[in-house]
Amino acid sequence: MSIESQLKSYIGERYRSIREFSLACDVAYSTLDNMFKRGVMKSGMSTIIKVCNCLNISVDSLSQGKIEPLPVKQSKEDEAFQLYQKLDSEDKAIIRGEMKQMLRSEKYHTKAKDA
Repeated sequence: MSIESQLKSYIGERYRSIREFSLACDVAYSTLDNMFKRGVMKSGMSTIIKVCNCLNISVDSLSQGKIEPLPVKQSKEDEAFQLYQKLDSEDKAIIRGEMKQMLRSEKYHTKAKDA
């Protein structure tokens, strides 16, 4: 299976259509259509990078004819929530109390007024 067919299938698994993907990634539908017809490697580098970023796949791997998902980067908020989830109910209550106390401080009241 060609890399173009693989890519089209990969997009189809994640989006309802190529058109939806083109809108989500801000790449013209006609540009994607040309990529599939003429070949990925004949596309502009900026298009390839946009497509890979939107799909979270490796540009290097795509250039070698493979689709490799990149590791998902975890946000600090996600990490904090996962750590919180591991606590028992007593410790969760302590953490919530601490956060509420912090939010009462002048530091956060000033930011709320400025916003």
